[in-house]
Amino acid sequence: MTEQAQVLENGTGNSDHDTESKRSKKPAMSKFVVRMPAELLETLKRVSRHHNRSMNSEINLLLGRYIEQIKGDSRPGADEHLTLDSQLQRKLSALSPQKIEALLDLLE
Repeated sequence: MTEQAQVLENGTGNSDHDTESKRSKKPAMSKFVVRMPAELLETLKRVSRHHNRSMNSEINLLLGRYIEQIKGDSRPGADEHLTLDSQLQRKLSALSPQKIEALLDLLE
C-alpha cells in the first residue's frame, strides 16, 4: 500500500507496522553457529540457569565483557610490533659486529 493510500485509510502516514517498529528499536541481530566441547556447553547451561538468562544472553554478555576488556589492554598490537621490529632492525644494522656479538652474549 502506498503512503498516500495509508493516509487516506488511516488518516496518517503511519501504518501499524511502522508504529510497532518505532516502539521496538532493537539492534539488528545476526545468527552465528558456535561449535564447542560438550563440557563447555554443559557449563554454559548451568551458568546461564544460575543467572536466570538464556544461553544466548549469557554468551552475548560474556563476549561483550571480554571484548571491552581486551580493547583496554595495553599490550602492543600487530602494527606496533611491526614498527618496533623495524626500529630494532635499523638500530642493530647500525652497530658494529663486535657490539652485536656482545649483545648476543648478554642474551644467552
